[in-house]
Amino acid sequence: MRKALVLVLLSVMFVSMLPNVFGAVYYLELSQYGSKILEKHNFSLSTEREITINLPDGFASFESKNAYNINENKLTIEDKDILFSFVNPSAIETGKKYYLTRKIEAPIEVDVLKLMLALDEGFVFREAYPAPDKIESDGQRIIMRWEFKNLQKSESMPIFVISESVKASSLWWVIIILVLISLIIWLWLRKQKKTIVKVKAKVKEKRGKAKAEKVEEFLLENEKKVVQELEKEPRKELWQKQIQLRTGLSKVKLSRILKNLEARGLIKKINFGKTNKISLKK
Repeated sequence: MRKALVLVLLSVMFVSMLPNVFGAVYYLELSQYGSKILEKHNFSLSTEREITINLPDGFASFESKNAYNINENKLTIEDKDILFSFVNPSAIETGKKYYLTRKIEAPIEVDVLKLMLALDEGFVFREAYPAPDKIESDGQRIIMRWEFKNLQKSESMPIFVISESVKASSLWWVIIILVLISLIIWLWLRKQKKTIVKVKAKVKEKRGKAKAEKVEEFLLENEKKVVQELEKEPRKELWQKQIQLRTGLSKVKLSRILKNLEARGLIKKINFGKTNKISLKK
């Protein structure tokens, strides 16, 4: 009876020690760089064991601190503490958003699987399945953490994460702001140009008036009447008959006055058959 009891106790002790003897902790770090993932795999085992993992197609930059063998994308490593890393180019699908799909398979019985995903700088987390146990930030990147327990050999754990780059949206805001600034500057310059044109027109008008006033100081009364009638017109010109009717001067007297004004370079006379068009020189 005592022997049976001892055997039972020893059996219980042996079973309780199994996790310690064959216990395994699997640390997997996934770091996003654009549309690629840098994967770091770390196995902490209680005894030296051999593991086999299928590497993704197109994997690159493989590094390991342990001796290893790769045959047709199948990695084999045997040790107690195993650490290796590689770049996975096919884990993320890109579009308007970024979709990370990764099926994590336990190569051996695992007591604890600790998974970490760090998004690239400028990316924000939108959705994940399963939901992360913890979401944090290191000041530059968003970091998500999961923990799974008691995984059997070849048992897989699918991870699905949707993220989005805010770099593009920020760039669009910069472009929009620059366009608005350019439009404001263009409108301001256009307004300034109109103001300058108006100022020049006023200056020109004032100069014209000043010049006319200066000239009129040396004109006779009837000569002033002729010049003033021409100045009233937008185009500064009239038919000779129109001037005669407006001033009330006789045909002969008006002809003499026009001849004097033309000789002094104040008007220009253009002959049209039996009549003339008189224009004021600017």
